[in-house]
Amino acid sequence: MPFSATGWAFEQKLPHPDKWTLFLLADYADQDGNGSIHLDKLCNDSGLTATQARKAINRLNRKKLITISPPAGLFELSMVFYHLAWRP
Repeated sequence: MPFSATGWAFEQKLPHPDKWTLFLLADYADQDGNGSIHLDKLCNDSGLTATQARKAINRLNRKKLITISPPAGLFELSMVFYHLAWRP
């Protein structure tokens, strides 16, 4: 069975909100580890508040488990664009 991004996320030693957020981001990502998700969907799927989700994303970014790309415009402010540190 090939190693997957979700398996990589699950194996990370992280507190619950961060691990669950990373797992969902890995699940949403494409085969190259790139992804985007609307913050509302992430909150709905994770059970986290928007504040908790943003904090988890920022911690994952600081730990270099994900790289965040800034939004291109006002329309995308509630979108999270990211790349996983996972390598296929």
